[in-house]
Amino acid sequence: MARVLIIDDEPDIRLLVRFHLEAAGHEVVEAGSGRAGLAAAADDAIALVLLDLRLPDMDGWDVLAELCNRPEPQRVPVVVMSAHASPGTLKRAEDAGAKGYVIKPFVEADLLRWLP
Repeated sequence: MARVLIIDDEPDIRLLVRFHLEAAGHEVVEAGSGRAGLAAAADDAIALVLLDLRLPDMDGWDVLAELCNRPEPQRVPVVVMSAHASPGTLKRAEDAGAKGYVIKPFVEADLLRWLP
């Protein structure tokens, strides 16, 4: 079982992701904004962050940069979840340090494949 942080401003998306992750036996922590997500990511038990790029208070790219640039052991793997799926966006996420990319709409397997 892993503890997964979902950072997404859409409650319906968080609910759907929570449903899939909990059904697979994982624990879920939610944040509806970038700042709340950064604070929640400080929890040493977080094994993975699922990050939306469109957030109300911060640009998701800034959140990604901060999470990926944290020193060990505070650094946690980040998988971007977004409907923006151009090759340039995927490459930008990879270059910024994202472990992977889940394109919305997604299926359960898209989420679970990134879990430890």
